[in-house]
Amino acid sequence: MVKLRQLIAEFRFLILAASAVGFAIIAYLSLQPWAAPPGGGMDKLIHLGVYAAAVVLPVAAAPSRRSALLLAFCGFLLGLGLEWLQGFVPGRAASLGDAVANTIGVFIGSAIGFKLRR
Repeated sequence: MVKLRQLIAEFRFLILAASAVGFAIIAYLSLQPWAAPPGGGMDKLIHLGVYAAAVVLPVAAAPSRRSALLLAFCGFLLGLGLEWLQGFVPGRAASLGDAVANTIGVFIGSAIGFKLRR
């Protein structure tokens, strides 16, 4: 675990830059009609997994606990905001279930990220 923390600290800038690009890709794909995930409940797992993966390393790599909390909160706001914006995109629909899955994903990813910080 110490080795992992050292790697995260050593590559902090790269992790945070890659995470910003990752969030931009999530935003882009979330607002494209052709990029809607499959339905049938599987989309909730995709939402959860994507948001968990998107926040785990930025939270772990944040320079302080306060900035880690801010990153987690931004992930939460991004999930809610993009879900709301999907209501304005033809071929997409805003979904409370997807927003909940995004939120749970952010919570799980943040919890893992904070665990990695210790």
